[in-house]
Amino acid sequence: MLSASTASRRRRDESTRGRSGEVLSASAADSPVPFFCVGDFNCTPAFASSKPDAGTTTLDTLLNTGRLKTIPPTRLTPDQFTFSSFAPTAAIDWILTPPDWELVTQQVLDIQLSDHRPVFAEVRKQPAPAGKAVLTPP
Repeated sequence: MLSASTASRRRRDESTRGRSGEVLSASAADSPVPFFCVGDFNCTPAFASSKPDAGTTTLDTLLNTGRLKTIPPTRLTPDQFTFSSFAPTAAIDWILTPPDWELVTQQVLDIQLSDHRPVFAEVRKQPAPAGKAVLTPP
């Protein structure tokens, strides 16, 4: 398993995060092992945004490739908001999995360990379709 994140302390604009998303997407495509992308993305995908004209975000870039996925596309509820931990109004912390993995459970914990609320998830590899061979590395 390989895990990566886009958090950057130096430049936080969407253009910089977008380029990071492109690099991560290419890494996911080239990875010989399951590639997970988790953490603070400082943005919300269009499907979960409350702003109709929010534009394309880094998360949209990653999700639109089909190489990564997250929770099913729905409007988020306040218990899914991750920032700020003291008065959460946005979901900017995410867990992205390979397409053949599933989020069994995902929960945002209502605790204040930092300015973000932690996201906890249980994931598992989806079973191969019946009659389809599964190749495993040696």
